Amino acid sequence: MDNQDGRGTGQNKKKERTNRFRTISEDVRRYIEKQTQLMLLEVSDRFSLLMARSIHKLIGILFLMFAYLFLMIALARYLGPLLGHDSYGYLVVAGLTGILGFTLAAVRPRGLSRRMQRSWMNEVFDAITQSRSPDVKRDSATDESADDSFPKNAETIREK
Repeated sequence: MDNQDGRGTGQNKKKERTNRFRTISEDVRRYIEKQTQLMLLEVSDRFSLLMARSIHKLIGILFLMFAYLFLMIALARYLGPLLGHDSYGYLVVAGLTGILGFTLAAVRPRGLSRRMQRSWMNEVFDAITQSRSPDVKRDSATDESADDSFPKNAETIREK
């Protein structure tokens, strides 16, 4: 039996607290590891979705480029006899395409660039907000929600 003054029960309580602390710290470590793994899985899922969409768009652009190429060849073959020689048709089409390309490269339509940037930023923010855990509930009376301070899209960033 333990000492009459209760020293044995104090040591048992100390060991019990130490064991509980070890258990809690181990649980916290495992929780952090699982959250890290979950975050990596979500990021890789979003990245693979973005890559799949990009590849899909790239294939579509390639088909459009081939269609444009064949249309330009057809136009050159049509204009050649009208201008008196086949090569003149190709020169006219190449000149028009070159002028269009230089104009687009030099002017760089800012409205188009901004729309593309806004669209991409919105996709990124949507992916970020969708990957946030919806089960976490916050008390709006005591804690300001992070969702209120998190920008919903590119326009709100520009406004701030």
